[in-house]
Amino acid sequence: MLTPKLKAELNNQIKHETASAFAYAAMESYFQTQSLSGFAHFFRLQGKEELNHASKFVEFLFDRGEGVTYQTIEAPKAEFTSVPEIFDAALKHEQFITSRINLLMDLAIAEKDYPTQSFLKWFVDEQVEEEQNMQTIIDQLKLSGGHGGALLMLDHRLGKRE
Repeated sequence: MLTPKLKAELNNQIKHETASAFAYAAMESYFQTQSLSGFAHFFRLQGKEELNHASKFVEFLFDRGEGVTYQTIEAPKAEFTSVPEIFDAALKHEQFITSRINLLMDLAIAEKDYPTQSFLKWFVDEQVEEEQNMQTIIDQLKLSGGHGGALLMLDHRLGKRE
Protein backbone atom coordinates (compact mmCIF):
# COMPACT_ATOMS: atom_id res chain seq x y z
CA MET A 1 0.00 0.00 0.00
CA LEU A 2 1.27 3.45 -0.89
CA THR A 3 1.56 6.22 1.66
CA PRO A 4 -0.68 9.23 0.98
CA LYS A 5 2.35 11.41 0.16
CA LEU A 6 3.83 8.95 -2.34
CA LYS A 7 0.42 8.34 -3.92
CA ALA A 8 -0.06 12.10 -4.32
CA GLU A 9 3.37 12.53 -5.91
CA LEU A 10 2.82 9.63 -8.31
CA ASN A 11 -0.47 11.26 -9.34
CA ASN A 12 1.39 14.55 -9.81
CA GLN A 13 3.81 12.75 -12.11
CA ILE A 14 0.93 11.66 -14.34
CA LYS A 15 0.09 15.35 -14.74
CA HIS A 16 3.71 16.24 -15.54
CA GLU A 17 4.11 13.43 -18.07
CA THR A 18 0.87 14.45 -19.80
CA ALA A 19 1.93 18.10 -19.75
CA SER A 20 5.16 17.00 -21.42
CA ALA A 21 3.14 15.49 -24.26
CA PHE A 22 1.24 18.77 -24.68
CA ALA A 23 4.49 20.77 -24.67
CA TYR A 24 5.95 18.52 -27.36
CA ALA A 25 2.73 18.82 -29.40
CA ALA A 26 3.13 22.61 -29.34
CA MET A 27 6.73 22.21 -30.53
CA GLU A 28 5.56 19.85 -33.26
CA SER A 29 3.05 22.48 -34.37
CA TYR A 30 5.76 25.13 -34.66
CA PHE A 31 7.87 22.87 -36.86
CA GLN A 32 4.90 21.97 -39.07
CA THR A 33 4.28 25.67 -39.72
CA GLN A 34 7.96 26.12 -40.60
CA SER A 35 7.90 23.22 -43.12
CA LEU A 36 10.38 21.26 -40.99
CA SER A 37 8.54 17.97 -41.01
CA GLY A 38 11.47 15.95 -39.63
CA PHE A 39 11.65 18.05 -36.48
CA ALA A 40 7.84 17.87 -36.26
CA HIS A 41 8.01 14.08 -36.55
CA PHE A 42 10.64 13.94 -33.79
CA PHE A 43 8.39 15.88 -31.39
CA ARG A 44 5.26 13.94 -32.40
CA LEU A 45 7.00 10.73 -31.35
CA GLN A 46 8.40 12.42 -28.26
CA GLY A 47 4.86 13.39 -27.24
CA LYS A 48 3.57 9.87 -27.77
CA GLU A 49 6.40 8.57 -25.61
CA GLU A 50 5.41 10.97 -22.81
CA LEU A 51 1.81 9.76 -22.95
CA ASN A 52 3.15 6.23 -22.68
CA HIS A 53 5.09 7.27 -19.58
CA ALA A 54 1.93 8.75 -18.04
CA SER A 55 0.14 5.48 -18.79
CA LYS A 56 2.87 3.52 -16.99
CA PHE A 57 2.26 5.60 -13.86
CA VAL A 58 -1.49 5.04 -14.15
CA GLU A 59 -1.02 1.28 -14.49
CA PHE A 60 1.41 1.22 -11.57
CA LEU A 61 -1.10 2.97 -9.31
CA PHE A 62 -3.77 0.49 -10.37
CA ASP A 63 -1.37 -2.40 -9.75
CA ARG A 64 -0.84 -1.07 -6.24
CA GLY A 65 -4.59 -0.99 -5.62
CA GLU A 66 -4.86 2.77 -5.89
CA GLY A 67 -7.03 5.06 -7.93
CA VAL A 68 -5.84 7.89 -10.11
CA THR A 69 -6.60 11.55 -9.54
CA TYR A 70 -6.39 13.40 -12.85
CA GLN A 71 -5.36 17.02 -12.61
CA THR A 72 -5.68 20.13 -14.70
CA ILE A 73 -2.91 20.69 -17.21
CA GLU A 74 -1.99 24.21 -18.26
CA ALA A 75 -1.63 25.07 -21.92
CA PRO A 76 2.00 24.81 -23.02
CA LYS A 77 4.07 27.62 -24.46
CA ALA A 78 3.14 27.83 -28.12
CA GLU A 79 5.20 30.75 -29.42
CA PHE A 80 8.75 30.03 -30.55
CA THR A 81 11.28 31.92 -32.62
CA SER A 82 13.95 29.38 -33.51
CA VAL A 83 14.95 25.74 -33.64
CA PRO A 84 17.64 26.12 -30.94
CA GLU A 85 15.14 27.83 -28.62
CA ILE A 86 12.84 24.83 -28.86
CA PHE A 87 15.55 22.27 -28.16
CA ASP A 88 16.87 24.34 -25.26
CA ALA A 89 13.32 24.41 -23.85
CA ALA A 90 12.95 20.67 -24.43
CA LEU A 91 16.21 19.96 -22.57
CA LYS A 92 15.17 22.17 -19.66
CA HIS A 93 11.85 20.36 -19.56
CA GLU A 94 13.56 16.95 -19.52
CA GLN A 95 15.79 18.17 -16.70
CA PHE A 96 12.65 19.17 -14.78
CA ILE A 97 11.17 15.70 -15.35
CA THR A 98 14.44 14.17 -14.16
CA SER A 99 14.19 16.21 -10.95
CA ARG A 100 10.64 14.94 -10.50
CA ILE A 101 11.71 11.30 -10.97
CA ASN A 102 14.54 11.86 -8.50
CA LEU A 103 12.09 13.33 -5.99
CA LEU A 104 9.87 10.28 -6.37
CA MET A 105 12.83 7.94 -5.94
CA ASP A 106 14.01 9.84 -2.85
CA LEU A 107 10.54 9.57 -1.37
CA ALA A 108 10.25 5.84 -2.19
CA ILE A 109 13.65 5.22 -0.58
CA ALA A 110 12.74 7.24 2.52
CA GLU A 111 9.50 5.29 2.86
CA LYS A 112 11.22 1.96 2.12
CA ASP A 113 8.72 1.32 -0.67
CA TYR A 114 10.67 -1.25 -2.67
CA PRO A 115 8.07 -1.88 -5.40
CA THR A 116 8.00 1.84 -6.21
CA GLN A 117 11.80 1.99 -6.24
CA SER A 118 11.88 -0.90 -8.70
CA PHE A 119 9.25 0.75 -10.89
CA LEU A 120 11.07 4.09 -10.88
CA LYS A 121 14.43 2.57 -11.84
CA TRP A 122 13.29 2.37 -15.47
CA PHE A 123 12.42 6.09 -15.42
CA VAL A 124 15.77 7.00 -13.87
CA ASP A 125 17.52 5.26 -16.76
CA GLU A 126 15.09 6.69 -19.32
CA GLN A 127 15.78 10.26 -18.22
CA VAL A 128 19.50 9.84 -18.82
CA GLU A 129 18.64 8.91 -22.41
CA GLU A 130 16.10 11.74 -22.79
CA GLU A 131 18.52 14.42 -21.65
CA GLN A 132 21.37 12.99 -23.71
CA ASN A 133 19.23 12.95 -26.88
CA MET A 134 18.22 16.59 -26.47
CA GLN A 135 21.79 17.64 -25.66
CA THR A 136 23.14 15.86 -28.73
CA ILE A 137 20.72 17.73 -30.99
CA ILE A 138 21.60 21.04 -29.29
CA ASP A 139 25.30 20.30 -29.85
CA GLN A 140 24.66 19.49 -33.52
CA LEU A 141 22.67 22.69 -33.96
CA LYS A 142 25.58 24.67 -32.50
CA LEU A 143 28.03 22.90 -34.80
CA SER A 144 25.85 23.80 -37.79
CA GLY A 145 26.37 27.48 -37.04
CA GLY A 146 22.86 28.21 -38.28
CA HIS A 147 23.72 27.00 -41.79
CA GLY A 148 20.49 26.19 -43.61
CA GLY A 149 21.85 23.09 -45.33
CA ALA A 150 22.96 21.57 -42.03
CA LEU A 151 19.57 22.37 -40.50
CA LEU A 152 17.81 20.61 -43.37
CA MET A 153 20.10 17.58 -43.00
CA LEU A 154 19.27 17.35 -39.29
CA ASP A 155 15.58 17.78 -40.11
CA HIS A 156 15.85 14.88 -42.57
CA ARG A 157 17.65 12.66 -40.04
CA LEU A 158 15.13 13.35 -37.26
CA GLY A 159 12.32 12.57 -39.69
CA LYS A 160 13.56 8.98 -39.78
CA ARG A 161 13.19 8.46 -36.03
CA GLU A 162 11.21 5.34 -35.25
